[in-house]
Amino acid sequence: MHPQRFAMLLLSLLPVSGVALAADCKPADGKPLLNRLHWTTASEQDSFAFEVFRSDSEAGEAARITATPILAAGTTDETHRYEYRDTAIDPQRSYWYSVDLIHTDGSRERIISAWKAEPLCGSKG
Repeated sequence: MHPQRFAMLLLSLLPVSGVALAADCKPADGKPLLNRLHWTTASEQDSFAFEVFRSDSEAGEAARITATPILAAGTTDETHRYEYRDTAIDPQRSYWYSVDLIHTDGSRERIISAWKAEPLCGSKG
């Protein structure tokens, strides 16, 4: 087990906001619907990168969806913001996201588990 790696980790999951949806669940501005995950670290120690995983259910098998790791800040007492945009979604489904931190020694730590994104439009029955 690693010592405390983050002084504070602030989390939020935001769907695209401020976009009017048409009846067929497409944004009026023509941009793709997506789930935007973002998290902020107040400090980091020996962090190398983050990988994002997605599942169709809270207890389901999660698959890695980041094509390449999101580089982290290393060791710092400064605040850093990270973001991942998941555009490969069905806007009528819920998804659960997890984020792993990869440390500089290659070890991994799940820092976010079962982070739920609600459907962006009417859910499938």
